Amino acid sequence: MIDWILSYSFLILMVIGTRAIFKDRISQRLRYALWALVLLRLLIPVNIGHSVISTANLSASIQNRQTAVSTENRVQTQNGTTPAVQAAAKPDHAEAAQQDSGEGRELGPSEKHSSRIEWIPQIAKTIWSLGALSVGGVFLYSNLRFGARLRRSSRRIRGVHRGLPIRISEAADSPCLFGLFHPTIYVTQEVADNPTLLRHCVCHERCHYRHGDHVWAVLRGVCVALHWYNPLVWWAASLSRQDSELACDEAAIAMLGERERAEYGRTLILMTAQKSRNVLLTATTMSAKKSVIRERIRMIARKPKTAVLTMIVLILVGVLAAGCAFTGAKETPPEELDPSTVPTEIGNTEDGAEGPDDQTVPDGAEQGGTAATAERQLLRDEQERDKVCIAVLPTGISFSGDDFRYIVPENQQLWISAYQRAVENASDGYAWDGSRGYYICYGDEWWEVTESGAMLGVGSVSPENAAELVALCQAAAADAGIIPPVKPEDITTIRTATLDWNGIHRVSNQADLRKIENWLTNSTKERGAGCWFTGMLTLEMENGEVRTIAMATDSCGIWMSEGVCYRYASGNEEFYSIFAAGAIHDALQQGIDNAMDFMVYLDWSRYASEYGQEETLALMDMLKDWSMEAPSERCFSMANITRGLDGAYTDYFAWILSQLYEADKPEFAWQCLGNAPDNVREEVLGLLANRWGMSTAEVRATLQRDIDAQ
Repeated sequence: MIDWILSYSFLILMVIGTRAIFKDRISQRLRYALWALVLLRLLIPVNIGHSVISTANLSASIQNRQTAVSTENRVQTQNGTTPAVQAAAKPDHAEAAQQDSGEGRELGPSEKHSSRIEWIPQIAKTIWSLGALSVGGVFLYSNLRFGARLRRSSRRIRGVHRGLPIRISEAADSPCLFGLFHPTIYVTQEVADNPTLLRHCVCHERCHYRHGDHVWAVLRGVCVALHWYNPLVWWAASLSRQDSELACDEAAIAMLGERERAEYGRTLILMTAQKSRNVLLTATTMSAKKSVIRERIRMIARKPKTAVLTMIVLILVGVLAAGCAFTGAKETPPEELDPSTVPTEIGNTEDGAEGPDDQTVPDGAEQGGTAATAERQLLRDEQERDKVCIAVLPTGISFSGDDFRYIVPENQQLWISAYQRAVENASDGYAWDGSRGYYICYGDEWWEVTESGAMLGVGSVSPENAAELVALCQAAAADAGIIPPVKPEDITTIRTATLDWNGIHRVSNQADLRKIENWLTNSTKERGAGCWFTGMLTLEMENGEVRTIAMATDSCGIWMSEGVCYRYASGNEEFYSIFAAGAIHDALQQGIDNAMDFMVYLDWSRYASEYGQEETLALMDMLKDWSMEAPSERCFSMANITRGLDGAYTDYFAWILSQLYEADKPEFAWQCLGNAPDNVREEVLGLLANRWGMSTAEVRATLQRDIDAQ
């Protein structure tokens, strides 16, 4: 995390410095393009390779010094600072046992300090989450509110048909391009009444569209929300917004022609605004404060161009900046490891004294056991890159397919030695044969442990060469409470299935249980899955055994147990439809908005059979009222809720869809023909054909005419 912050902060300063030095010597579009490097680094936290010029070398050097000092202090605290002190403090056999267990011993100052420090990452993570949610909420709310105001007060300009839609809006205080999926140019009435102003403003906003600024503006807001704590990011967002306007000025003049350069400058002066634009707002506006407009007018007058020598220097600066920001710290060969940063090996102290890690080493550790107990070896949220760690995905703890927890074993000298012996024999001779659900990681190197006991990562390590390290991992995982993963063959004759999915929902219907059992027992191995596993499915078998697995909740037909993934279907809609009726019925107690997340899985015939006709029609009425509040925005959601319609329910739902169509014909038509999946599109066309007494081909033609007429 620190490496990431240092790298993108350095990159921002590099771009700002380059921007200041070359602002009068390079094209404005090239100057704007420099921010693409910053955007990529803000969104991509991983490094690409290693280099001696990486900013990560700075943080690695600091961490190494801290580790060395911490280790020295710990050794002094436990063993004394001199042989005389060690001899005086050396306990007898009984006292040593008591000290090893931690009973009857008061924590020393350094241990108390370490205990307090352990809370710092969690507190920092909580503060960051609250800040990101707050800024992200403001970002989302301000744009939704602004977009709603624009749409409510807008009307289309007559006679302008080419390219992007152009509308007059009372909510726009200056011309702007707004909208991620349906970008539209909005202008004021004053601009619409002046042909010259309209031509200049529309040309400027079309340049924004060609540059993709409606997309970059959203990504800029995401970056500010993620990195809200760093003032450099806010500064970069503001400067990149200014540079986007300068780049569009340059592009607009190129399109309009040199003869209109002066006239375009006068248009900019008329666009002067007294207030600054919110950096979180994604609308691209032609207006700006007087100081910014003055800068833009100056650039228009100077006509900056990029000389060949300047371009070469700029490329070299860009390569240097990328090398510093996108690469990790240089790799340290095993022989260069600092002995002071590695814990003392068991039994390696003089006079038979116990080493500093002995209190966590169980009996039999020398035969391949681990150095931790379940009570002491807590799962960590972050990897310790200077140590050999085990990355795991425990069922019920991890919600994302790449949201790892880490076991950080003690006695790292033992682990590092075993790791080095394993990876020095890496080759390309083994293929993936199924996962054991955990990874071995050290620095930037990650190795997946397969069912055969091989390690796959940078090459592969055979089961024979990996045996020592894998044995250590198995013992450490067991001590940390990681149970063996559930396999498809472990699921036999299900008695009940209970899904914890925004509430507890239990199924005992035999037909549904046989479906679930058939899906799970016939699953196939899946190598990793970046899915959200927030549905916890507990299965009670006829033989009394109980198994809990995690179900993907983001459309993937995948289940996971202790990091091992299996695919049971191409999607999960049918599986969740078994539980959706109960989930929707419970959520409706707090209102229709709380139930909308589950509606995509709704099966109307199942809901009707469980809750009857009266409640089913009542649900349809609630959906009708909900969708008519904002028909343009909600027609797509309604088009996806058609599974299991039959009889009178079909007619009533088709009537609701026709009402949505009448409320906003172009938007409904586009969502149906241009945005909906094939199966959804055909279902909606069939419903409307039945309602209107047409063929589906006639309905399709009607909707297409609505799109063409927009």
